[in-house]
Amino acid sequence: DSPASLLDIDLLHIDATDTVADIGCGTGPMATRFLSDGIRFERYYAVDIDQPTLDLLAYILQEAHPDRRDDIVLVATPPGAFDLPESSVDVAIVANIRLGMLPPGELPSAEQLAERDALIDSLWDAMAVGGRLHVFEPSVSFDGTFVSRKAIAEPYLSNRFVQLFDHSSQKGSMTFYHLVFLKDHT
Repeated sequence: DSPASLLDIDLLHIDATDTVADIGCGTGPMATRFLSDGIRFERYYAVDIDQPTLDLLAYILQEAHPDRRDDIVLVATPPGAFDLPESSVDVAIVANIRLGMLPPGELPSAEQLAERDALIDSLWDAMAVGGRLHVFEPSVSFDGTFVSRKAIAEPYLSNRFVQLFDHSSQKGSMTFYHLVFLKDHT
């Protein structure tokens, strides 16, 4: 199962007036779940750096949900920044992409830290004040490397986000972190 299929969507508390950004959407497991489950929203941005992946998502949405295909806005964004309208996102979802994380066990260079911070800053800029950021990551990477809750949270905490909740859970032998951050007004 993918992290998107295991996420309890009710924990996102999506309101029909919310603008949602699915960061690193890939082929859209989260977007298709929203549509299949009848989740209402004002706007849904499916954001990815890979245009062929977004093209495949467009096809999937057209085939599976032709009546709601236009409810999902596909956004091709350059690496290192998010091309979203400023202060527009009420709920951002980052699932299984390790956004902003640097390689475990290595001391990051000043350049790596600057790139990470610029990426998180662009997400900050896209978020509305009071917007919630849901980060959903498994505790073990695809390569078998264990990743701590602290390592997942650090890029956001060091870039002005405030942690609200930890809804982490155990699914079989795997721990899934579901950390919720807030764009505070300060």
